[in-house]
Amino acid sequence: MIGVPPELLKKTIKCTYNFSCLDTGHCGDLIDCIVKYPVGQEALILTSHKHVTCPYRINFGHVMICQCPVHYYLYTNG
Repeated sequence: MIGVPPELLKKTIKCTYNFSCLDTGHCGDLIDCIVKYPVGQEALILTSHKHVTCPYRINFGHVMICQCPVHYYLYTNG
């Protein structure tokens, strides 16, 4: 299991995947959650434009953005 600070786990209250990323190293469907680059301090631009049911993933114009605190941490600290 991957170590993530407890405060981030508490902040990620809407996770519908039961934190599977901590065991697998990726969230949801690996193909649909690949990160293109981070933006700011809590957002990730994703390579896929496919709709995925996740409360932290939003469509913004022509890009998909992931705002999951745990996914951001794993990407920036992995």
